[in-house]
Amino acid sequence: MHSWSCWVTKVMMVVNVMSKNNVKPEIRFKNFTDAWEQRKWYDTVNISTDMVDPKEGKYDDLPHIGPGNIESFTGRILNNVKTVREDNLISGKFHFNSGDIIYGKINPQLAKYAYVNFEGLTSADTYVLNSHNGIDQYFLFVILQTKDFYKYSVSVSMRTGMPKINRDELNQYNYLAPSNIDEQRKIGTFFKQLDDTIALHQHELTLLKQRKKAFLQKMFPNKEESVPELRFNGFSDDWEEVNLLDCVGVYQPSNLPQSDFTETGYPVYGANGLIGYYSEYNHVEPQIAVACRGNTCGTVNLIPEMSWITSNAMVVNTYENTDLDFNYMLQLMTAFNFDPYIAGSGQPQLTRSSLAGLKIQLPSLEEQQHIGQFFKTLDDTIEQHKQKAEAYKEMKQAFLQKMFV
Repeated sequence: MHSWSCWVTKVMMVVNVMSKNNVKPEIRFKNFTDAWEQRKWYDTVNISTDMVDPKEGKYDDLPHIGPGNIESFTGRILNNVKTVREDNLISGKFHFNSGDIIYGKINPQLAKYAYVNFEGLTSADTYVLNSHNGIDQYFLFVILQTKDFYKYSVSVSMRTGMPKINRDELNQYNYLAPSNIDEQRKIGTFFKQLDDTIALHQHELTLLKQRKKAFLQKMFPNKEESVPELRFNGFSDDWEEVNLLDCVGVYQPSNLPQSDFTETGYPVYGANGLIGYYSEYNHVEPQIAVACRGNTCGTVNLIPEMSWITSNAMVVNTYENTDLDFNYMLQLMTAFNFDPYIAGSGQPQLTRSSLAGLKIQLPSLEEQQHIGQFFKTLDDTIEQHKQKAEAYKEMKQAFLQKMFV
């Protein structure tokens, strides 16, 4: 696969930058100069009426796709898809084929759309779309991702109760498109390649996270065991069981009212990660913080240096213990299940007193350092893939703005 810079260079070699006006995009492919023309949805898009009975049996092994199986704003099918049989469907569903577009009509502000490469059934909360009358199918799929379509779909769907865009409202939508279908195909192909690249990085990112999860399970001892399943060569001694509060500083920092936040300054972290900025910081070094209030209670975060940590997070400070490796403790806390120590049903809470009996297992400092560095390298690789995926997503949004009128 081409590197980031090479890929962008290759893309830019095949486009012309045009003067911006009402009927031509700012960027378009070479050899296309004609003005774009207005097209009507009802003239160019078929909304399927092919509703079938899922109880017939012949659809049992087909996947069933609904809005809940589609990631917002990306078109990615999630890993929670079940078959028609597994979902025990009883009411009518729309049948779709490979190459069809699925669009979620409920809550269009969530931007649920997918270009599928398989056959299946889809929820009655979606539309199955196919282009015709001189409009390329993938070009239509990209139209669904433009700001103009998004604004329209949201504006007409706001009503009492559940937001929804109906067929008549879709059929009233007009959009600009190249009169030359070859230009549409080039645009569609361009965005498909970009989508495939994003999907590849997302897949690699998912695999890396799964790999880390597996290593966390194998490189720390299971309950009632004194050594892990997987170890580095040269280490064979049993790990020592100690009380968490005896070897690290565990505390909740002072609270910081949101009214004191500033537009810029040092980052402020709470139970849900970064929440704002403040003119001061209360921690100089990077810290391990465990969310101690709310739905994310027990989630472990790495807080960067020069930050303010609020009282909604419990700090696990390792710096006063020279026999501890910071990166090892970060991964140990990440692998730990805090659920048994969380109290409160309405508002889950994790307190220092509830951690009084928490036991952890420690190897020698040298083995800690090996484990800590191993996971740090893995985390750095995960972050690199995450940044690449985000960069491609940002580039796609930029092209969507400049390659459509």
